[in-house]
Parts: sequence; C-alpha cells; structure tokens
Amino acid sequence: MEKEKEKEKNFIVMVNDGLKGNILVIKNGKEKAIISYEMKGGKGYKKEYNQYGELKFEGEFINGLRNGKGKEYLLDGSLYFEGEYLNGLRNGKGKEYNHGQLLFEGEYLNGRRNGKGKIYDKNKLIFEGEFSNEIRREGKKFNNGLLVFEGEIYNNYKVKGKSYVNEKLEFEGEYFYNNKWDGKGYDESGHIIYELHNGKGKVKEYYNNGKLSFEGEYIKGKRSGEGKEYNLRGELIFEGHYLNGKRNGQGREYDGNGILIYEGKYLNGKRNGEKEKKI
Repeated sequence: MEKEKEKEKNFIVMVNDGLKGNILVIKNGKEKAIISYEMKGGKGYKKEYNQYGELKFEGEFINGLRNGKGKEYLLDGSLYFEGEYLNGLRNGKGKEYNHGQLLFEGEYLNGRRNGKGKIYDKNKLIFEGEFSNEIRREGKKFNNGLLVFEGEIYNNYKVKGKSYVNEKLEFEGEYFYNNKWDGKGYDESGHIIYELHNGKGKVKEYYNNGKLSFEGEYIKGKRSGEGKEYNLRGELIFEGHYLNGKRNGQGREYDGNGILIYEGKYLNGKRNGEKEKKI
C-alpha cells in the first residue's frame, strides 16, 4: 500500500510525437522539472527547467547527454555559462558569467578548467595563463590593466617569476607563500639593488606609482629587523623595528611634514606605549 502511494507522488508524464515533446517530472507530489526536447536520429536540442519553471539549460545533446554547444542559467535567469560540452560535461572552449559580468573564458576538460584561460574581475583582466584541474599553474597577473607578475603559480601562490611596478621589473626569483624568497631586486633603471637568500637580506619595496614605500631587513621573506616606511610623496612616516612583517619593538612615527608624533614600543603592528607619545 505504501509503495502504491509513493508511485502516485513520483511519476513522469511524457507527451511526444516521436520527434519532439515535453517531459514533466513529478516528485513528492510537486512538479520538479520540465524538459523540452526535439530529437532526430539520437541528436537534438533540449531545454531544461528548474523546479520554479525557470530555464536552467538549453543546448545540443546526443543520446540524452549534453554534447555540442549549450548555455547554463542562474535562478534569476541570467547567463552563467556558454560553451562546448562532451558526454554531459564542459569540454572545449567556454565562458563563465556572474550576473552579466564575464568571470572566465578559456578551455575545459572533463568539466573543469584545463588549458589556457583568462580570469576577470568587474570585466577587467586579472589573470591570463594555464590551468590544471581548476588550479592556476603559470601565467600573468594584472592590476588595473598593468602587469604585476608573470611566472609559475600554484593555487594562486607565486612560485617563481618576475614582479613588476608600473610594468618595470622590481623582483625576479623564487617565492614562498607569495613572499620574496630567493632572487634579485631592481630599481627603475633596471639596476640590481638587493639580493635575497632563503628570505633574508636588505630589501626595497615600491608603490604602484614607483615611489619607495619601504627599505629595510627581511627574514623568512617578511619585514624583520630595522626598516623605514614612506608615504606616496616619499616622506618618512616610520622608522624602527619589525617582526614577521609587522612593526614590533621600538619605533618612531612621523606626520607628512616630518614632525614626530609618536616614539615608543609597538606590538603586532600597533602602538604599545601610553606615555611615550609626542605631538
């Protein structure tokens, strides 16, 4: 008796003339999907709908699987993917979107990003290169249209390559979790100004406009030891001690006019002294 009731709640209604028709899927007494199709010689064009009656896929198919060109849609009806399929999976060239904005264009294999591809943010190119099972492996990174890195990458971490400031070479070598590790640093004229070995050495960092932002010591690829920071106008704003990339220990802080505004201790990048402030 229970099985008979279950059958009443779950069934498929198929209306067709052998070449085209509609399949209505009922589950738990509710309409779950409508599949429209047109078939000839095992090949056809199909439209699939979600439980709300919204189009979720349209495209070519062979023997019941997505094969050829097709499109996928989000719940709000906006285009999510358009491209090529093979045996039900994305294979070949395709594009991904988010509410009308292009996110990715490139090659797919077995449903995953594989081969050459490009990633966009707000329709601006931020990466171009090679993918392997969705993971970025080698290519170029961009910021506001400017090249900032090219080389080997793994899971979005820099491994080995070149970093640029205003598209001028700033560092070339190896990285450890995106920190400069082994290599050489260059000035705007292309002259070597520092070297790093196992993440240790004296380093200079620059803003995107080419102005010096930091000069000092590195240990394990991070600011550690004595160093100085500068603002975008090239004025000194801090000098003191660092540890693991942050201000730690004794230091001095200045305003943009060279006036000392604080002298004392820092802990994890923040002031840590109450009676040593000078204004």
